[in-house]
Amino acid sequence: MEILLKVHALTIQEFRATMIIAMESWHVKHLRKIFPNLRDKIYLLSLFENKNKIRMWSYQRNNIPDPFGNSEFHFYECFKRIERCIEEMLSLIQTA
Repeated sequence: MEILLKVHALTIQEFRATMIIAMESWHVKHLRKIFPNLRDKIYLLSLFENKNKIRMWSYQRNNIPDPFGNSEFHFYECFKRIERCIEEMLSLIQTA
């Protein structure tokens, strides 16, 4: 399975997707506002994470904040979390 990441300005007429994955809840809210016809295809990446392994306060638990402006350690931790979430998401997709 290939994951293609591409930045492109799209109109609602052009936009087609199987899944749209966002890192923070405000992204989901904004995307659902822009693309109301795709509401049921927009997901929060952190929802795919195994929450039993995580000890975080609520915002961090449900969002993957942008590490911009933080240390290299924060970037690495963010990367590892994204990687875990994507692995679990792909596992769910492949078994469905």
